[in-house]
Amino acid sequence: KTLQNPAYWRNEMSQLNTVSRIRDDQQHLLLLAHFSDKSTSRYSLVEVIVTPGTSEQDLEVGMVRPLSAYSTPPNTHAHTKPRVYLPRPAIIAFAVFSPAVVSASIARPPDSPDAQLMQDSHILPTPYEDVVDLRQDSTLEIVGTGAEEPHSSGSVSDEGKTSRVKTKNPGVVLLVRAAGILRLAVTDVERFGPEK
Repeated sequence: KTLQNPAYWRNEMSQLNTVSRIRDDQQHLLLLAHFSDKSTSRYSLVEVIVTPGTSEQDLEVGMVRPLSAYSTPPNTHAHTKPRVYLPRPAIIAFAVFSPAVVSASIARPPDSPDAQLMQDSHILPTPYEDVVDLRQDSTLEIVGTGAEEPHSSGSVSDEGKTSRVKTKNPGVVLLVRAAGILRLAVTDVERFGPEK
């Protein structure tokens, strides 16, 4: 997924500190990587910046965020392929698979003296991660998805009317066979972000 506001994400979430700013010709991406053996899979979210136009496309890898809450190999017969969504404010990512959704914080740890001491002592708290797993009922399958981002208050539609439905929390909307439409959202996402 190409990030909507790469400058914000780079300043707040990125682990890439070597480049001072993203140029207009660069693409800032968040990829879902998958490694597997016969029975289990490991997934990670990987931050990448691609700079086109050079003789060899310049590629920088930043944050790598392993997903530990889900290890089921992808279903090759599923109606949808795994997807990753990063709705604003780019703090929580959603990895959507045919039988499950993983929500994970991708926020950079705060740059505080306490955080430095905890990192040096190897006692950093684990980042937020949760999974909604639908595998217990074999009739349930996620067949369609979409991201939902918070809107600023008083948004105006094309007809000039103020929108009545205002999303307050980033989330994903799922079309689930045998269940209907589900919305998963993470509230109070700022608590996962860096301290201001």
